[in-house]
Amino acid sequence: MSFSLASITDTGLEEGWSDALISYPPDGPEFLKPDHIRGYAAWTELTPEAISDCLKAASSINSDPELKQLAWHTHRRLYLLERANPNTWP
Repeated sequence: MSFSLASITDTGLEEGWSDALISYPPDGPEFLKPDHIRGYAAWTELTPEAISDCLKAASSINSDPELKQLAWHTHRRLYLLERANPNTWP
């Protein structure tokens, strides 16, 4: 899987992209790290299979630098800025 900013141009999702890149964590998003996922999963009733799926998805995202940036961008807009409407995203 490969992501490109061109795929979100004119969708509304590109809003704030440059600010997201400026604020991108040097070590990547914490929420994509296996220990973080396991730690939060321990607070849930997710099955071991669901946790494994989350870890696999994070690994896939982590393997693509642009996809990691997209994950940070959407996380930032949804949880840090709280001004996004994901219903309008592609």
